[in-house]
Amino acid sequence: MDIKSFQTNLDLINFKFDKYTDIIKQNEEISKKRADIYKTDRNFHIISENESENYIGIKNNEPITSKKYKDYVIYSDNKDLLYYQGSNAYYAIPKDTDTNLLSKISLTDKMFLLNKNDLTDEKIVVKDEAYFIQKMLDDMIIEQTSFMLGKKLDQSYDVWHSLGFGRNYSYANKFSPNAGNYKADNYSNQNPLIPNSYYLNSYANSNLIDTKFGKAELFLDLAGDNDRLGVGSFSSNSQLFRFDSDGNGFVDKNDTYFDKLKIRAYDKDGNEIIKKLSEVVDSINLKDFIDSKSNALKKLEAQKDNYGTIEAYENSLQSLKDYNPYSIFKPEVRYESMNENDIKELSKLADEDGWIDASKLQELANLAYAKQGIDGNYKLEELSYLGANSQTNSYANEQYSKFNSLYEDYMAEFEALNGFFDSYKQTASDEIMAEFGEMIENPEFKSTRMLKIESEFTAITGLNFTLENLQKVKDSFKKIE
Repeated sequence: MDIKSFQTNLDLINFKFDKYTDIIKQNEEISKKRADIYKTDRNFHIISENESENYIGIKNNEPITSKKYKDYVIYSDNKDLLYYQGSNAYYAIPKDTDTNLLSKISLTDKMFLLNKNDLTDEKIVVKDEAYFIQKMLDDMIIEQTSFMLGKKLDQSYDVWHSLGFGRNYSYANKFSPNAGNYKADNYSNQNPLIPNSYYLNSYANSNLIDTKFGKAELFLDLAGDNDRLGVGSFSSNSQLFRFDSDGNGFVDKNDTYFDKLKIRAYDKDGNEIIKKLSEVVDSINLKDFIDSKSNALKKLEAQKDNYGTIEAYENSLQSLKDYNPYSIFKPEVRYESMNENDIKELSKLADEDGWIDASKLQELANLAYAKQGIDGNYKLEELSYLGANSQTNSYANEQYSKFNSLYEDYMAEFEALNGFFDSYKQTASDEIMAEFGEMIENPEFKSTRMLKIESEFTAITGLNFTLENLQKVKDSFKKIE
């Protein structure tokens, strides 16, 4: 491995170990070189008054500066260690760990792993490969769990990224050494996942559900370790709306993550009871969490003084009156078939040729019709009253314009994730595979970008997201072309 650069301000007092004397010697030489160049032994963090050049390294016996990262590596030709130190990274690591793991991920992710957020560590710590793979896997679980629950990552945990270096929300970037961080802003959920807060009743706002064990807390357990990391707890039962993947108004076995939901309860002696939610209930009816319109309006009225102006309050009041909390469920749940009398009433709007002016339908209740999807099955589509100039936003045009990039983006994420672990397990030690083999062999992680794409896929097609359905829709486009 070539010498890339050298950290210029190692803590020699705490790092004077006999077996690392070659590293210490290099550092002393670099410090002298730096002092000669700048005619002073300036502090690592304030080498240049130009804020865009706020630190220095030595490469090929010449000074170098950088605008992005404050972390450099000392490479020792004689010892099997790399030494990292910067404003927040203080680890010595085995060369093999860098070759097998850290060199295969983006710089921002590498620096996150090297970030010293272990408060019990001394400043100079040698970390083995198991430490870094555990930290990376934990971080992937924390990010996915937090996104699925609608939580923000705790800044005390996410120190490196909170400093402004960005988090990679894409595996295609995460597992590309030369890639930058990615925010995943190209995709967003098309509909609110949880009803307006005024429509949530006290049961929705509680974090306890009723079970045969009594009151129990809900939590998400993606790793199957009973939420060892402590990030999966529900802040309220309303977060269950996020897990109704088929939009039928129930959280049950047909939903993607139903088997990852668990409850935590306590018996009369205070002993903890942990069960899968599926072992406790067959389903949870989300309509039990929705309050009546009259109660929602009363709650809004109680907040009237907080709106500042009468106009702001009245606008919010009208919006709430128009709002339908059941709109988050698919049309099949919300619509009923028209009976014979309904059809007769509808026919009265027809002209002599049997056509109905769509503008007249807007005065009636919302209507939906059965439409054949691109998978060949029929699903209800809510009748849209868009004018001719708005047709570019229609369901059909949107799915055709977005799907190819959606497909390619998702497969890039999927292939990057599996490509990394397929490569890593070729070099991973027996000890690593014994401890982490299940996750390495069958990585079921989802990046934020993947989760957003899955949501958009369902919104466009009406199908539950699976790789099989993704490919099925892709193949249907080929037939159309």
